[in-house]
Order: sequence, then structure tokens, then C-alpha cells
Amino acid sequence: MTVSHIGSMQKLDAYLTQNNITSGEFAKRAGVDRAYIVRLRRGVGNPTKAVMEQIIAASDGKITPDDLFGGSSEPIEAA
Repeated sequence: MTVSHIGSMQKLDAYLTQNNITSGEFAKRAGVDRAYIVRLRRGVGNPTKAVMEQIIAASDGKITPDDLFGGSSEPIEAA
């Protein structure tokens, strides 16, 4: 079963759009497959904890767990 979080992925999509970053470029930065980022931008599925941390690091902390899950957790500092 696929879970959709369209609202919670809007910031990822907006961040990439505003910074003229393609899904492919961001996927390389994050170390994940481009199709995975495309699905997340569309609000399809949830990133794993490891991928979430990679996205946070690749966005220099501009994308937070709240942005990915719509929760109330604090941003995770990139290692």
C-alpha cells in the first residue's frame, strides 16, 4: 500500500523549484535514485530515516523532518 503525503512534500518541491534544482541533481546530492525524489515530490510514499537524513543534508537543513512528514519534530543537523 502506498501512502500519500502531498501536503508534507510541498516544501521539497518548492525548495527544488525555487533553487532551480532538478530532481536528478538533488538525487545525486542526496545519494538516492532520481525516481525516488520524483515520487516524493509528487507526495507518493515516505522516505526512510536514512533517506530523510540524506535529504536534510543535501538541502543544507532547509528541508526538515516536519517538511517530510508533517510532524512536530525539530530539524536534524546534517553530519
